[in-house]
Amino acid sequence: MQHTKGTVALVVLGMMITLAWGSSEDTAVSAMRVRLAELGRAVIEEAEGRAPKQNGPPYERTPSAEGLYQLSRAPREPVRQAIEEVLRNGSKEERIGALVLYGWIVGKNYGAFQEEPLYPSYLPVIYVLLAQDDRKLPAYTGALTGALWLYPMSRETILVYMDIAEHTSDPKTREDYILVTASSLGIELPIHKQTPPLEKQKILADFETWFAKNKKYIAFDEKGRSLLAGSKVHVRPRALRAEDRQKIRQDPVCVLRLMQASIGEPCSEETVRELVKKCGEAIYGAEAAALVARGLDTPQDSSEAAMDLQLAAARVQGKYPVTDAVLLAVAYIAAYDNDPKSRELARISLDQFGSPDIPRVLRGEPKVVHEKMEELGDEVLKD
Repeated sequence: MQHTKGTVALVVLGMMITLAWGSSEDTAVSAMRVRLAELGRAVIEEAEGRAPKQNGPPYERTPSAEGLYQLSRAPREPVRQAIEEVLRNGSKEERIGALVLYGWIVGKNYGAFQEEPLYPSYLPVIYVLLAQDDRKLPAYTGALTGALWLYPMSRETILVYMDIAEHTSDPKTREDYILVTASSLGIELPIHKQTPPLEKQKILADFETWFAKNKKYIAFDEKGRSLLAGSKVHVRPRALRAEDRQKIRQDPVCVLRLMQASIGEPCSEETVRELVKKCGEAIYGAEAAALVARGLDTPQDSSEAAMDLQLAAARVQGKYPVTDAVLLAVAYIAAYDNDPKSRELARISLDQFGSPDIPRVLRGEPKVVHEKMEELGDEVLKD
């Protein structure tokens, strides 16, 4: 086939444009990798206490915070490509920067920058990198395990955490990973700031012994909720029944107060007892509420019996739609409660537990409940 000079010129020009575009893309990704490495170095320096101390006010962003601020607003396609590249064949500094940025941009930011979805394809890569990690750079290990925390908890993640705890020479690292593991299983170890060092070591050792004995039974559902392998707990918790909804409507404020106490909001033991007695069944279901009440009467120590009871309570709660109960309580406060303290509690709870499941949870409820819940959601987004 014969081409005219004009046709040949157009073909050559097209090839040049294509090559230039490809080159431009490669350059953008390469530049992004350099910025990720800079962020990684800043994270390492801050973790090792080598970063410059901040003076203020007025306060300035730390180097890592500034890096996150700038990268979260950078064109997203080169960011995605750079993260994928460094996870496959990057340096430790690049990977630290990539994983810290990844955790930042998949978090809820209320429109401050473009949110990124959670990529399931990254998870097996992170497990491989952890298996290859020599654990000589804590900031690198921490970036990898921190990225695992973005995904629903799993048996594989728990085993990684406990392996790090078992083999680290740093007491603080061991304590941190054991506490995260226990918390993920629904077990609260009785360690506080005032706990004597020897007692703390005994509590941690008791948990390690308990975990070694029970790890073959530990499993999680697809949402990261703890349960026991071989148990009769359904993977999908049942929906709220009419009687559950009625219990929640009776005292939605109690439901939210008990939820806040459950996730660590300061509250006296006597108050928790009263809340469990008053609305425990509304938020946990009858079986779990009974176990929680029994747990309040059990010595809060690191004994095997105490840990078994806590795990049982967490496991049973996995059968009951706790988050749905919280969202329904929020909606009823939004619709019918004008008390400022109650509404603030509802706003806090919606911020913590809000989900795309709200329309499903409110199906069948009065129109005003839907409307007021939507208005409260708009308030939360503006805050």
